[in-house]
Amino acid sequence: RTENLCQFVESLSEPPFPVGAWDAGIDPESEVKQGAPVAFAVDISEDRASSAIAACGPRGDGQWHVELIACQSGIAWLEDWLRDVADPASPVMVAMQGKGAPASSMVGVIDAIDGINVVEVAGADIAGWTGRFYDAVAALNPDESARSDVVPVRHRPQPALDLAANVAKTRLMGDSAWAFDRKRSPADVSPLVACAYAFGLATRVPEKQKKTKFDSAYAEHGVR
Repeated sequence: RTENLCQFVESLSEPPFPVGAWDAGIDPESEVKQGAPVAFAVDISEDRASSAIAACGPRGDGQWHVELIACQSGIAWLEDWLRDVADPASPVMVAMQGKGAPASSMVGVIDAIDGINVVEVAGADIAGWTGRFYDAVAALNPDESARSDVVPVRHRPQPALDLAANVAKTRLMGDSAWAFDRKRSPADVSPLVACAYAFGLATRVPEKQKKTKFDSAYAEHGVR
């Protein structure tokens, strides 16, 4: 009955990814390489009835693995779950939308857990991280002529995540930037948003260190 409902909901909406790309990324054996760093993310449904935790990290073959690791009713369980995985010696990085989202109200609560460091997703990063996740999914587009050229992301088959990936609506954020729309989507897309943010955190580029200026051979001409 649940499977029939999922198929019915999927038929009402076009997927946000290229047709067939999400399914092409399914790998029942996919996992993060042992010992590799793992990035986490939290998102909450529009009606605050459920919440999700996702993880992302590199696979042994150099591709990315993303996974929905917890999805339950309500939001109170999030604090206890994250407290269990917290590590004061090596803080766990957790991405959460800092403003304008249901999860924003939990940022302070989760960041206060010893051994958890919340990375707030805000502004351009919301669309930027979502866009990078889209590119990684699109890298497995069955239409080779339309594939993205970035390193692909793979995932295990998970009903809640697969449903969200097939029905999520999007909203514009600027000229052509966009993000997943929790309110307009016909099903809970918090599992997908959490995966996008976990992927964004895992693949983010560290802030560039200030370059040290050295005198060049042309310093006498005012060039450094």
